[in-house]
Amino acid sequence: MATTSVSLPTEERIEITLVKDGHTIYRNTDGDSLLRALTRVGEEPEDTLTSERQIAQYATETAAQSPRLRRELAYGALGVHEGFKTLHYLEDDELQAQLACPTLPIPTEFVDALKAKLREIERPADGEDYSGDLLELTPDGHTLMLSNMQIGYYPGLKFVTTAQGHTEVHIYATTATPNMVQARTAIDLTNIDAAVTTAFLAWTTTL
Repeated sequence: MATTSVSLPTEERIEITLVKDGHTIYRNTDGDSLLRALTRVGEEPEDTLTSERQIAQYATETAAQSPRLRRELAYGALGVHEGFKTLHYLEDDELQAQLACPTLPIPTEFVDALKAKLREIERPADGEDYSGDLLELTPDGHTLMLSNMQIGYYPGLKFVTTAQGHTEVHIYATTATPNMVQARTAIDLTNIDAAVTTAFLAWTTTL
């Protein structure tokens, strides 16, 4: 296992809990994105909210009363209008716990299976199979770079062990907000095909 010591991010500290295909997925977002979602459904705050914590609290209270906002938040992450559960502002100790999770080596079988899945579903107009070609395992074998030219940034994938002893897949930022966990969900690495499906689902919530 490997651990990493990093400073705590200041952005994307609002965690949206979602459920799709039986998986509970935690997707991080920021206050500006929430304010835009609130505006789209006509629920923008009357007063100026000056902190991410205030925005999270307002959005949480609004979502409890607004089916339109719940559908909007689900659609933004999952591509469907069902699946939103709750919002939560991540405190420093919660972020530190996420970032302190020891990482696990990524099986080569998983990398190969994910490449095969991407070759099946990603067909650019020019016929170039960029998705499989640009996946790259780091030298230590603990991070898979999910390079994607079309979305313009390079997220990473890690498998970690939580403080509770559970295995999760973490999709995290490598550029604008270094090491920020953008999405995470529980994963079973004893079944590679199921693990690929789970990891792909978590990844697509960030696109």
